[in-house]
Order: sequence, then C-alpha cells, then structure tokens
Amino acid sequence: MRYDHGALVTGSGPGRGAWVGPSPACVELATQRKGFRRGLRAEVNGAEIARLLSSWSTEPLACPHANG
Repeated sequence: MRYDHGALVTGSGPGRGAWVGPSPACVELATQRKGFRRGLRAEVNGAEIARLLSSWSTEPLACPHANG
C-alpha cells in the first residue's frame, strides 16, 4: 500500500510504500506499533484504516505476525 494525496491506496505505485497483511489483526498490530506512520511517513487516520479493511475480503484471515 502507499499513501497518495492523503489517502491509502492498495497496490504498487510511485512514492513511499508499506506492506501489511490482509487481516484485521495485522492492521491492528501495525496501528498499535505506529507502523503506518513510520512506513509511510504520514499520519493515517481511523477512517482510512476502516476504508482499507472494508476493501478486503470479508473472509477472516489469520495474521502471521500476531503471535510473534
């Protein structure tokens, strides 16, 4: 994902990018650890995170990082 004109954009493209697993647990962990701010060098608000989550599959996926 990347931050472009004030919005999170999934997929590759120009500019700073970050990787986050496609699960609510991964996004929550990245939020808690301030990974979005660090990786994208921008403040990402709750509305952008909610929009990101709603754009993914509704099937719950396991976060490979949640237990480590």
